[in-house]
Amino acid sequence: MQLTPSIRRLLPAAASAVLLLAGAGGAHAATATAGAHANLPHAAPAPGAPSAAPPAAGAFAHSPYRQLRPLAALSAERAALGDLVAAAKWGTGAPIDDPAREREVLDAAAAQARRLGADPEVTRRIFRDQIEASKSVQRGLYRAWEADPARAPQERPDLAKVRTEINRVNDSLVRAVAASPHARSAPYCPVVLGVAADRVRHEERLDALHTRALGRAVRSVCGG
Repeated sequence: MQLTPSIRRLLPAAASAVLLLAGAGGAHAATATAGAHANLPHAAPAPGAPSAAPPAAGAFAHSPYRQLRPLAALSAERAALGDLVAAAKWGTGAPIDDPAREREVLDAAAAQARRLGADPEVTRRIFRDQIEASKSVQRGLYRAWEADPARAPQERPDLAKVRTEINRVNDSLVRAVAASPHARSAPYCPVVLGVAADRVRHEERLDALHTRALGRAVRSVCGG
């Protein structure tokens, strides 16, 4: 793969960022980054050295980063809404898995993708990962609350209002998918997406549960 100067600037930060994707099943991302580092001197950090901080987003204003960053940010926002879904369902007996709701989300995303001229099946695949990421957050919170009931929510959000917020994020996500076909299909996508996801993780100060959820949410963004 021929690396452009902008992609070369991404690689030091991507060394650690890609672990976010690889840890959630993004083996392709790990392979792409490892191959890129093999062609660059001094790309890998010294053993025991702290990972480099993600570069400023402004450095990539004219690069694929600008197309992929919204997908990472919106995925993190959607995963965070899983906290409210969990709180709304906690103690009600409502299951985390909701096949009817999931079909509704997938069908709506695919239909919107068609209207925007995007690939509906690619969009559907990305949204399956978004749904699984949200459920992973809910399950993680349930485990924490069961282990320590004092941490359980004391108030129950209105699930209908929470879903209205999720629908808003879904709309923006479909638009971001439709706006990024070239960046998502490029061989460097896993590297750039890894940097974007790591910057979001730093900015939002995501804990381990939500970091794993973000990696799960963006698993299918690249390719297709």
